[in-house]
Amino acid sequence: MKRPLRDLGLALCLGFLGPVHGEEPPAKRGPAYQYESDDIRIPIPSADEAKVASFGPESVAAAARYLEEGSLAWVRERSCVNCHTTGPYLSERPALAPYLGPANAEVLADFAESVPTEIKPVEPREKNGHLHHPGAFTAVWRSLGLPEWDKQAGGPVSEATDRSLRDMFERQSSSGAFVSHGEVEIPHITTYIATTQALKALALCGELEEIAGGAE
Repeated sequence: MKRPLRDLGLALCLGFLGPVHGEEPPAKRGPAYQYESDDIRIPIPSADEAKVASFGPESVAAAARYLEEGSLAWVRERSCVNCHTTGPYLSERPALAPYLGPANAEVLADFAESVPTEIKPVEPREKNGHLHHPGAFTAVWRSLGLPEWDKQAGGPVSEATDRSLRDMFERQSSSGAFVSHGEVEIPHITTYIATTQALKALALCGELEEIAGGAE
């Protein structure tokens, strides 16, 4: 009776240890959709997907629908300002308003609601030997998108935009950069991008000419 029990124990151990004899473990399945929220379901892009038959009104409409649905799905499910969906949407989409109609107000509301109600000093933190001010990357994209919307609306700089800009500059490092260490995967590149976008935000608000002139 001892051998069957020993064999059973060996089989159980091998089962817990995983595949043997060079067997490959089952591949992890990623998400089925790039964006998903209620009736919005945009599949993950792949090399196998079909190309459009020809460029024209239908393909432009499809691209516009992708922008709208992707940003809405992200706002509804993640509710965060980022560099890959909602940030570019609000910073670039208003310029397309003459052709595609106004940018979506729901995305704007998410941006405005993310602005701190009270502007406070932000202390730097260290990660992997680098100092950064938490939230710098998000603050820059938010501060770039809001004045683009103000410009589309044809009005002055809004209160939310002004507050966002002041919060953004609480997160500027002594080097002048808006450091993204600890927030994104490629910090050196994104730090450069964030600093460029921060200056662009100032230019949109009409502030850069006066400030730059005073620095000469």
